[in-house]
Amino acid sequence: MLQENIDMFDLVIAEVHMPDMDGLKLLELVGLEMDLPVIMLSAHGETELVMKAISHGARDFLLKPVRLEELRNIWQHVIRNKESQFVWSVELHRKFLETVNQLGVDKAVPKKIFDLMNVENITREDVATHLQAFFQSFTL
Repeated sequence: MLQENIDMFDLVIAEVHMPDMDGLKLLELVGLEMDLPVIMLSAHGETELVMKAISHGARDFLLKPVRLEELRNIWQHVIRNKESQFVWSVELHRKFLETVNQLGVDKAVPKKIFDLMNVENITREDVATHLQAFFQSFTL
């Protein structure tokens, strides 16, 4: 249904644990093949699960029950996706995570990450936006 009506959607919100499908597999399919921002949610907020979702390309990870304030801010993911021309692939996000780990979270600033990643067609602003989303994912 989603693939057939791709133009009707601006954002996908999906549960990590679904009965008929692995939410992380859906995340990869939607995030990479359809270039839609994906927000994952779960009743379980284990750090490993959150990191796995983010490393697979999730824009955010919401813990259930979702707070009203979080719902009010969801539109920002749609706007950010429409403004940004740069798409973070799973491979590129992994490189980003490796660079952040190499620098250390406390010293990971956009300029240093940008310089170390040394990726064509990426701007420091792209890195800064991605870093901000990365840090926001830890404010569960």
